[in-house]
This record gives sequence, C-alpha cells and structure tokens, in this order.
Amino acid sequence: MENSRFKFRGVLTVEYGGENADDKTVDLIIEKADAIYGGCIGFDIDQLDAAIEKAGITDDIEIDQIHEFCYDNNGCRSDEYFVMDGDIEQCTGLKDKNGNLIYESDYVKANDVIYRVFWDKTKISLVNILNGDIIDVSETITMEIVGNEHEKDNISEIPKNPKRSSD
Repeated sequence: MENSRFKFRGVLTVEYGGENADDKTVDLIIEKADAIYGGCIGFDIDQLDAAIEKAGITDDIEIDQIHEFCYDNNGCRSDEYFVMDGDIEQCTGLKDKNGNLIYESDYVKANDVIYRVFWDKTKISLVNILNGDIIDVSETITMEIVGNEHEKDNISEIPKNPKRSSD
C-alpha cells in the first residue's frame, strides 16, 4: 500500500516578462515535488513544464522566460533538476469523493460549506471560510476539492475576502 501522506506539492512563485510594465508573476503548482530541507522544493523540467501547462501559459516566449527564471535561480546547479525556494504543501492522505488526494491549503466542499484544509502534522482540520469555525476531519466526511489557496481567485464558490481566523 502506498503512503500518500509523504507526498508533497510545491508552489513556486515565478517572475517573468522582462524589466518593463509587462512583468508578470505566477504561482506554479509543482505536483509530486520533493521537500528539501530549508523550505525548498525540488523538481525536474517535466514537472515544471506540466505546472506551466496547468497554469494555462502557452506563449513560447513566456515559457522561455519562466525556464530562464528557474535556471537563473536554481540552487542545484543542474540543468535537469531544480532546487528553489517555494511553499511545500503536504498531502493529508485523504481523498475527496472523486478520488483526488487532498493537500493542506486545498479548499474543499463538505455539506455545502467551503473549508480550507489545515494540516498541523498531528491532525487535519477544516476551517469554515465564512465564519472561522474549525472541525477536525475524519475519513467519514465526504469532501470535494474545489481549488487551493493559490487558485482561489479563479474559484467562484470562494468569497473574495473570506474570514481566516487561523492565518
């Protein structure tokens, strides 16, 4: 049996677009990232390209700029593997009703309420984004992932200014 609690997702903030008003910043979600001591994420070029595609970036010039950013900021000094500062999100080991693994910082819907997932290494909690109420999670709760902290502006079910008592 595979232990999914030791899977990680990395979030890499990339700045690209040159030194003018067209500068852009994007959070790329690196699936199956390696958690590196010191708060860094490890990933390869295929994982980077998959994250770029998932972010909807299709312009070849922008893709080249993102690659250049990663090569310029790579702490590993390798053209095949990257080690960069980023946010690490641990898998909770739970799956939603569609079989998708749930990670910390995901937004899930349970009983018609939207919650943000928190993982404190001893338990998994859900925080109601409207009123801040906290519930501990058991595997009997039926949940569906509706997004994550880094995609929340694109999710219509998440209020633009939710209350976050735990942030």
